[in-house]
This record gives sequence, structure tokens and C-alpha cells, in this order.
Amino acid sequence: MFYRRKDGKLIDREIATYNRMIPYLMRSRNESIITLKESLIMTETLKFISDRRDKNGKKLYNYFEILIAAAMKTFDEFPQMNRFIMGKHYYQRKELSCAFVIKTKFSVEDPERNVIIRITPGDTLSHISRKIKEGVEFGKNTEEDEQDKAMKILFRLPTWAINLVTGAIKKMDQWGILPLSMTDLDALHVSVFMANLGSIGLNDAPAHHLFEWGNCSIFITSSRIKKDQVVDRMGHVKIEDVLKVCFSIDERISEGYYYSRVVKRFKQLVENPHLLE
Repeated sequence: MFYRRKDGKLIDREIATYNRMIPYLMRSRNESIITLKESLIMTETLKFISDRRDKNGKKLYNYFEILIAAAMKTFDEFPQMNRFIMGKHYYQRKELSCAFVIKTKFSVEDPERNVIIRITPGDTLSHISRKIKEGVEFGKNTEEDEQDKAMKILFRLPTWAINLVTGAIKKMDQWGILPLSMTDLDALHVSVFMANLGSIGLNDAPAHHLFEWGNCSIFITSSRIKKDQVVDRMGHVKIEDVLKVCFSIDERISEGYYYSRVVKRFKQLVENPHLLE
């Protein structure tokens, strides 16, 4: 009973016997974290973005939308990336989803807000771009979303009561009895959380920790695009537009060779975004 979940299918029997032992040896996501860094050549991607415009001459896409679309297509093709571990059991997530943070305004005082988008397998770049724009628009123009309202109610309680409530929610989540009405609002119950650090001017993509709250197994950070020297296969040095990304992954959900294929496919899709159309 307690191993059934509304957001994931129990797949313990599909996991190799040795791997089933791993959650007992590495009990938390941050104990199990691995990080994979990659530099993406964005020269053709930027040309693609510049060429795709609407009838008014406005660009249809930005590079962060391409990153999200590439991640969603990659996870669709490599479903082990859409797994999570809860209560030492393996689950296959029932949907493809992505969360990211936006600022309602570019000022220190104004709040951040999480945006969650859900993808249907087979969605093209245009579908995903529309969902992202709708989510961002809603987040910026909504005075107070459901998550904000829930937090305000929670923080009316004393500290000991907040600890009690959050502890109870984590235990309910572990047992699989947390209602979807709660997990659907939570940006840490998603396939991947992505952070566009280039939007705040950072030149690097630092490795991000994973959260013990929720069931998100993957965090991807991306840097600002900048000119850099790149050595091609022939040993020639060229100046290219380069974007750095870093995958933080709960190692327990799959294995090294699988991750290498995932990163290569993600890189291919970002550098050749026409494949997303």
C-alpha cells in the first residue's frame, strides 16, 4: 500500500539486484550526487534563434527555451533519467516536467517565483516554447499563486508547528499518500530543475546541490554565453560562442555509461536545435 504513488510507478523488480542495494548504502540524494560539466558550442544555435522570427520580426525562441526543450526530448528518449528514489524504492515518473525560477522584476527586493511546465512526449520546440512563455507570463502577472498562499498560512504557525507540519508532509510523501494537489504545486516534484544563471550574468555553471525535499533527481545549471577559444578535432583553435552547463544527478537512478549518452544527446540537440522542430 505505502509503496504505490500517484506520480510514479514502482519499478523495483526492473532494477538489477546489486543496484537495489545502493539506496541502502547511499541513503540521501546529496550523498549520491554526481556532477557532469559540458561546454556547448552555441554559434549555430544563436544563428538558428536569429533566423526564427514571427511576422513582426520578433525572435520566436531564446536559448533557455532550447535548453529546456533539449532536456525534455533527451529525457523522453532516455527514460531512466526520469526516475526517482523514495523510501529506498525505485520509481518511474509518470510525466515529463521541468521547473525553473523567474524574478517577477529585476530587482533585489522583488520575489522569485517557481514556474513548472509539463511536457507531452513528442512536443516540439514551438509547443514547449509556448508553455514556457505562458508559465513565465502567469508567474510575473499573478499577485499571489497557490504556493505563496500555502506558505503564508504555514508561517502563521510557531516554529515547532512548522517543523511538525513539514515533517509530516515529508513522511506522507515517502509513503506515497501525499495528494497530487500538493505535489503538482511543488517545484521539487519534477523531472528536472533548471537554473539559467546566465540571466543574472554568471560566466560559469556551478554544480548545484540536490534537495532532500520532494523527488527531483536532476538539477541543471547554465552560464552566460560568451566568446571562448575552442580546439577542433584537427587541432585548430577557433573562437566560438560557448555555453557551460552542469548536470547534478542522483547517481542511484542509473549508471555512468547511460549518463554519458544522455549528455552527448543533450549537447547534440542544443547545438543543432532544428532537431527539436
